[in-house]
Amino acid sequence: MDEHDSGDRAHLDALPPYNLPVTVDSNIPRTWNHADPAAWSIARGILRELCRELHASPISVLYQELTGQRNRDFIGLRITARARPPYGNDTIVIYRSESPHTGTSGGRWSLAVNGLIPISRMDLTRPPPRTIARLAREALKVGLDT
Repeated sequence: MDEHDSGDRAHLDALPPYNLPVTVDSNIPRTWNHADPAAWSIARGILRELCRELHASPISVLYQELTGQRNRDFIGLRITARARPPYGNDTIVIYRSESPHTGTSGGRWSLAVNGLIPISRMDLTRPPPRTIARLAREALKVGLDT
């Protein structure tokens, strides 16, 4: 899990210690701990910020490490956050990030909102949870939640 910590430590130091309610279904601890992998903070943060942006209730967060699935030269993670707005259907956001084992090239990340992928980027800095939530809200606003 430390693979995800090294390149993101600077912006993670600025993250608030995200905690989730006990009612949230999660495969990682719901409360922040200074010894947690940085990726867990990102996962909890995506759900919390998504709920803030959508005025929604947190339902679940699933954290997965992706190693050796497509290309053994890359390590990655997938975070699936589910939130229930006060109206309509649940919103499901999937954030995926992949980085090379070696520092020879940049990584890539993508965001899916309710099954559609409005954003996919290569060689860019990974966005913090608040930005991911805002991008998801904007995708919903323009009707990508069909």
